[in-house]
Amino acid sequence: MESSPQFLKSPSVSHDIGSVPDLIQSHERILGTPSWIAADTKYGSEECLKYLQDKNIKTAIRPETKTSKPGYFSKNKFKYDSSRDCYVCPNGKLLKRRSKNYPQNRINYSSNKKDCNLCPLKGNCISGGSFRTVSHYDSPCYWKARSWYDSGYGRVMQKLRGTILEGIIGQAKTYHGMSKAKFRGLNKVEIQFLLTATALNLKKMVKMLDVEEVKSRLSRKFTDICQIAKDIFKNFVKKLTIEGSLSSIGLDHRNVIIFIF
Repeated sequence: MESSPQFLKSPSVSHDIGSVPDLIQSHERILGTPSWIAADTKYGSEECLKYLQDKNIKTAIRPETKTSKPGYFSKNKFKYDSSRDCYVCPNGKLLKRRSKNYPQNRINYSSNKKDCNLCPLKGNCISGGSFRTVSHYDSPCYWKARSWYDSGYGRVMQKLRGTILEGIIGQAKTYHGMSKAKFRGLNKVEIQFLLTATALNLKKMVKMLDVEEVKSRLSRKFTDICQIAKDIFKNFVKKLTIEGSLSSIGLDHRNVIIFIF
């Protein structure tokens, strides 16, 4: 929900985007369809993004891209010009559309060799070869996901995800034995994950309780207990008074039935 962001977190021991439909359906049965979802880049495949967008779910997920070598310009440095269907490099040169990878549904854009050979930024751009290539999915899902990810709310969702989930993982490793698996086999490890997740959820549920309501209930209970204690003390005093009166007139209080009102 927009007022209560949802974070996609699976207890699966393998990182499988095929589990996304099951996670969403489980969420819908309990809390309804979320309007936003935040997840890491492994869920940024076209298949996953399309499934979520078909259900009208906005995503704070960075779409999958090919990683760049450390020390070289990343794809983010290249600006896409939709009117000309090309990319513009940091030096202002064009990377034109060259081919399409149909199995992966990605369009490839590459620079001109002459431009790269004369470019003063070549050492920061090309790690091997004589030209630079970038690519993106040939799908509107990619651009929607990218715009949501770069939006203000998308950045807030990602920040919350990093803060909340990383903290939970730290708790699981430090206090709940998740620094290593205690059993062998995926099924046994998944049981350990689920039990740990249950313990963490119970802790969160306790924190989510209305503190003021809890204080109010405890106060009422304490007041009731105090009143009971007062009544017991008053009855005890009355009993002592009556026993003293009976003794003064020579009667044994053990042979007298006393009704205390």
